[in-house]
Amino acid sequence: MLTGNEKSTSILAKVGDAASGVGNFLGRGVKVLVKGAVYPIQPKNWFKSQAEMWHDIKNGGRYVIGSELEKYDPTIETTQASENLGVEITEQKEGKGKVASLASRTLTGDILYLNDEKLGQIKKDLPNVTVFR
Repeated sequence: MLTGNEKSTSILAKVGDAASGVGNFLGRGVKVLVKGAVYPIQPKNWFKSQAEMWHDIKNGGRYVIGSELEKYDPTIETTQASENLGVEITEQKEGKGKVASLASRTLTGDILYLNDEKLGQIKKDLPNVTVFR
């Protein structure tokens, strides 16, 4: 005898639910394979970095198994010109949008010699920039 909280499901209904789940899984897999075959010939993908392409491949796998897709968060790299000027990235927090870097005196000029009043003005005008002496 069934109580009010129990549901009556037949074995046939359970098999049908399982078959539906497998069908959805296979359908997503076929969709990803077709998109993967077209991926290299799409002009929007021609100039992507290897890291971004690898991210797209991993997201395809996540889509097949039904996981949440991740947003691409590229790493920040210095150019040769920045390296020549003495800029060095020291820390990068993924997903936070914050990068710590060291800059040479060529770029910073006389920031080291500014008084607290001038530094306060810089912090007021540029709130996203933090200056450590």
